Amino acid sequence: MKFREITQHNRASLFIIIILLFLDMLSFKVLYKISFNTHLPVIKLLLGASFLFMGYLSKGYNPSPLTSRKREIKNFTKIYIISVGMYLILQNFLQDITVDYMVEISIFWSKLLILTLMLRLMVRWIQKLFLNAKIGLRDVIILGKGDSSWHLINQLKKSPSLGYNVLGYVSDDNDLNMDKSTIYLGRLSDIQEIISNNDIDDIIISSSEYSHDEILNIIGSLYNLSVCIKIVPDMYEALTGQVKMSILHGLALIDINPDILTEYQRLVKRLLDVLISIITLVCAMPIIIMVIFIIKLTSSGSIYYTQVRVGRKGRHFNLYKFRTMFENSEKESGPVWASVDDPRITPIGRFLRKFRIDEIPQLFNVLKGDMSIVGPRPERPFFVEKLTARFPYYSRRLCLRPGITGWAQVIGDYDTTVENVENKLKHDFYYIENISMLLDMKIMLMTLIILGKGRGR
Repeated sequence: MKFREITQHNRASLFIIIILLFLDMLSFKVLYKISFNTHLPVIKLLLGASFLFMGYLSKGYNPSPLTSRKREIKNFTKIYIISVGMYLILQNFLQDITVDYMVEISIFWSKLLILTLMLRLMVRWIQKLFLNAKIGLRDVIILGKGDSSWHLINQLKKSPSLGYNVLGYVSDDNDLNMDKSTIYLGRLSDIQEIISNNDIDDIIISSSEYSHDEILNIIGSLYNLSVCIKIVPDMYEALTGQVKMSILHGLALIDINPDILTEYQRLVKRLLDVLISIITLVCAMPIIIMVIFIIKLTSSGSIYYTQVRVGRKGRHFNLYKFRTMFENSEKESGPVWASVDDPRITPIGRFLRKFRIDEIPQLFNVLKGDMSIVGPRPERPFFVEKLTARFPYYSRRLCLRPGITGWAQVIGDYDTTVENVENKLKHDFYYIENISMLLDMKIMLMTLIILGKGRGR
């Protein structure tokens, strides 16, 4: 379940999050008082904030009953070990610390981890008891009819611990077999009215009677409504992406997140973008000055290269780069992607591209708000039109600010033709559906490794 789902008229989800936060703060306060004699409020506050932040990074405040307890324990343990290890290394680097201090800190965080996991398992057990008593269920409707829909409805009704209360199904006409299991709510064309009249939390698209384009239109029509959308695996091709799945007693569902980021997540991501951009520009200033002189001395033309790109919500903006090609390189060919050993690239430009130094000016695009550090790469309007015509779901990439680097850049390869873009889109959609601060950090780290190896082109 995404963070945005707690605002969808389900008080039980919000209550679970509040309980988990309260227990974490109580656990920290009690163990801190037992373990340390110091009463410095600043240190206590910083450690407490770090503890809650680790819980957030490990997705420990996810109220969904579908969350794997094994995965939750694994994520918590991994984040705690990494965080405490980094803290001790940093402390040892900044000042000499004793072995006794390291042991004391390690024991404190180990106790806190064990206590936190035990309390979480208790909360999850109580949550399951309430759900089995049909308290705190999320209201869901099924889109489509047929055997798959009938099977899904019966699975959800048999297992209330999954957290769903089936209100009915929506289709172009009713199905006598499904009418025995639930209520026929109306036609697909009336979906928005049905949602507003029934105060629905979730929608599951479960029938193969809809084409890919129809499914995308459904998702688009629900964009501004506070509902969560899921589709069954045979609809997976509709988004052509490696999206996140939930498992309902052996039945897989794909989570679709129309809003992608909440206002809070968008704010945090923006603050990090600005902070990282300023620090990087300051540190890279000697390199920037040197590159300016080298470009000016080695080829005629401007130092910087500006190009119109398509940003969030289809807004056009000017992207900045150091010029790596000869002046007017597309005068005769028109817009084309760079190829391997492209003759239009200058000798110094090839070096700049190899280590992606030519991308540094895009940090100014980040400061202006046109781009983010991490996100799908922005394309030119000419290519966006071609790609949207070929791949109807391409426009979903425009829900986020484009990035200097992204999952497709560290996992995939450069675009050279329209035909090989589809694989890159899969990586972009994986990022969109799984976006998190932790994933952004992973992408930035992988980007640094790629820069060090000079794998740019």
